[in-house]
Amino acid sequence: MVNEYVNQLPQLQNLLVRMAPSQKEFQSKMIERYVYTTDELYVKIKNIQQNINIRIYQEKSEKLCLADFHQVAHFLYKIGFITDRKRNESGKIERVYYDEAPYLLNTNVGDRGYSWEIHPAYRGALANGTNDNWEMTLNMEDEI
Repeated sequence: MVNEYVNQLPQLQNLLVRMAPSQKEFQSKMIERYVYTTDELYVKIKNIQQNINIRIYQEKSEKLCLADFHQVAHFLYKIGFITDRKRNESGKIERVYYDEAPYLLNTNVGDRGYSWEIHPAYRGALANGTNDNWEMTLNMEDEI
């Protein structure tokens, strides 16, 4: 994935690695440590931006510009690194992907009640060398 999008966001690999759960998240979120409210996602991205300059390709200006946290969040959603999720009335998790609702996380739209999760396919890579036990963050009985 990094090779595919690095021209649009050169710091992508560094950004993705930093999206791994922090020590605080390990302590406070046992099962849903890869799940964030929109506000939590924005705070996480802002914290990352304090350590690295994230530039993103702007089609209108045809150049790389410093990205704000909204742009970074929307980009992560667009490339499938994060997905929307919401529990329905029966408690099952419903997911929405970018191709189904590309407008979500746009500045003027918001989240429509969804939370955000790091896609399960990437959790193992983020857990590289840690005692994460990321497999425990998935419960197939919760899935639709």
